Amino acid sequence: MKKTIASICLMCFCSVNTCSAISEVSKINQTVKNVQETNIIKKDPKIIKLPSHTRIDQKAFKEKLRQDEKEYQKVRALASNYTLYIDEDGNVSADIETDEKKGKNSEYEKTKNSWTEGYYLFYKTADRIIRANNLDTQNWRFLIDKKTKEVNAYASSANLVTINSSMADSFYDNEDALAWLIGHEMSHHILGHIPKNIHAYERIRKLNIGLYNSWGCFYLVFPLLFIPPYEIRKRIWYKRIRQNETEADIEALSLMAKAGYNVDYANDVLSSLAQLGETEKNYKDTHPMHSERIMNINKQIALLDIETLRIDGEKNLYEKPVMKMKRSSDRKSIVLVSENNRGTVYYSPITPQQKIIEKAYSAYLKDDMQKSAELFENAYKIDKKNYIPCLYLSYINEYNYKKTKNEEYLKKAYKWSKRAYKKRSADKNTIKQKLDIESIYALLK
Repeated sequence: MKKTIASICLMCFCSVNTCSAISEVSKINQTVKNVQETNIIKKDPKIIKLPSHTRIDQKAFKEKLRQDEKEYQKVRALASNYTLYIDEDGNVSADIETDEKKGKNSEYEKTKNSWTEGYYLFYKTADRIIRANNLDTQNWRFLIDKKTKEVNAYASSANLVTINSSMADSFYDNEDALAWLIGHEMSHHILGHIPKNIHAYERIRKLNIGLYNSWGCFYLVFPLLFIPPYEIRKRIWYKRIRQNETEADIEALSLMAKAGYNVDYANDVLSSLAQLGETEKNYKDTHPMHSERIMNINKQIALLDIETLRIDGEKNLYEKPVMKMKRSSDRKSIVLVSENNRGTVYYSPITPQQKIIEKAYSAYLKDDMQKSAELFENAYKIDKKNYIPCLYLSYINEYNYKKTKNEEYLKKAYKWSKRAYKKRSADKNTIKQKLDIESIYALLK
């Protein structure tokens, strides 16, 4: 009996130890599995290069802003209270005693308050945008047109931005909205829209004249019979101009963000214009609907890396002095004078797809595969010829497969790999190695 009891106790003891050992082994296996899952190697041929961004000392930057503000306020005080003088070197000064002290033969030029009172805020806002975005490699001109009641602003000539007085008055107390408006018109210049539009218009005009000379009076009947060639070109031209407006809307967001302005105020301009109604009717051929533009801007704001843009803009503002202001040769507009040395970095616009790809790649490096996949898919929709979004979507799905063993991810990885391989833009063998299609295909089998 004693032996039986002893045997039972021994068996229970062994059983407990065995269960304990199994439990420990299970824990070890689970730990190993967790380590393996967290140590899954992501493929990355490093063909996407993120720009480096280093924030400057904030105390020094704030002091620089205070110094800049003194320069701005000097112009404001002079324009508001005294007769303003601008000499040939762009130095601004004022004299309470006005003309008597300087005399009629003075080297200074008298500038009346009626001319200067509307330009202070445009000067300040444009200066910040120009310097923050490395656009100070050339002169910029700004004109407030008081001759028309039309609510409008436009870019023309050589770096000239014209804002009609009715629009200028509407946003004079909203510097952030004004920054987007100025940035929009400046974008037409830096994106090269002006010469392209002029060239396209000239082609349409010449075609129109040629048809008239060839067909004479029958030319007037053409619209009743079919759409003349010049009308087709005109419609294509209008479509391109509307695309230009969309591009300028988007680029202006980056310009104002770098200058430290709040992009959420960008829609204030379009919302105000939408309330007028007549404006949209007059510009429906050359501009998208206001509601469409507002929706697109909100969509682009969500994609912007505001913090990074501000870091870059702060560095530029810190390194560059406030631009001098001169009166232009037409005696009506102002010129912000470039003193930047040639050979400096010129402004290089970033396409919407590039912005999305950079943001998607940042998420990929942080292992946020869901967000990365969404952004890369958006980039692919913008330009389906670019193989890079396809390439990284194959990597993301392969990574998810290794982590979950869900074959749906493997199928997606293979699909995106094939697309990337078809759209490759470099050497076949190099891209083939990067894609590693054969290994994915083997896993799929």
